[in-house]
Amino acid sequence: MKLSDIVLVTRIIRIVFGGLAGLMLLAAVSDILSRGHLIIISPVNFGALLAVALAFLVQNMLVAREKSEMLTAQAQQLKQFAGRL
Repeated sequence: MKLSDIVLVTRIIRIVFGGLAGLMLLAAVSDILSRGHLIIISPVNFGALLAVALAFLVQNMLVAREKSEMLTAQAQQLKQFAGRL
């Protein structure tokens, strides 16, 4: 397998599991709002799911920050090269 295939598979896995986790969180929150307490999943599982979702969100924010810093540095280099020309 090429590196691009591996990256594609990991992205698909992240999207699928992220979507499932999001749906489970929505179901749990709607359960809390409609009934006033958790019935669908236990509070411990809800806490663990919430922790995983927050970790996923923080990781995505860090990756976005890294990409932004890299693109800013590349833009600065392009401006320097354009100035030399």
